[in-house]
Amino acid sequence: RGILAGMLSEIKTSEQMRTFAAAEDGNDNARPTHLDYLNLLQAIKLTSWRPAFKRMLEDSQEPMPPSSTWLMSRMEAEWCSTEFQGADFWSYATQPVPLDEEGRKYPNPKGGFDVRDQGHEGWTTETFMNTELAKAVGLTAAEVVGLRLYTGPAYVPLNKSLRCGSE
Repeated sequence: RGILAGMLSEIKTSEQMRTFAAAEDGNDNARPTHLDYLNLLQAIKLTSWRPAFKRMLEDSQEPMPPSSTWLMSRMEAEWCSTEFQGADFWSYATQPVPLDEEGRKYPNPKGGFDVRDQGHEGWTTETFMNTELAKAVGLTAAEVVGLRLYTGPAYVPLNKSLRCGSE
């Protein structure tokens, strides 16, 4: 399994998520169905202590937290592997957003098409990193690309991987 597989699987129950969200928000009534970017990033960082991930860091002598460059290289290798066949997802998330609507279309479950990144035409990873919210939470390039992957059509293979083995 790669870095993306099972990223949030350490939080297995809604009670664990509620406890985690409450601790993050300082709110005992936090809803486990809603996470803002800060909570999501904290959850990802929390679960990055998985044994397989720790071994990858140790094998490459990368400190924790790993550098954005190291994460990007591992993510690219995983997404672009012939086994996974996610190169199109990776390319879209790491290249400037297409200016034309046709380049931003993707199939939806109803058999039609949706258009993504409206209002972000021409944006690069750096443009996304320079938004007020991204600056406020200190997003790295790897985190921006990870969020772009998960908030686009790549969520389908990510969710399949995250949910494998769940009941």
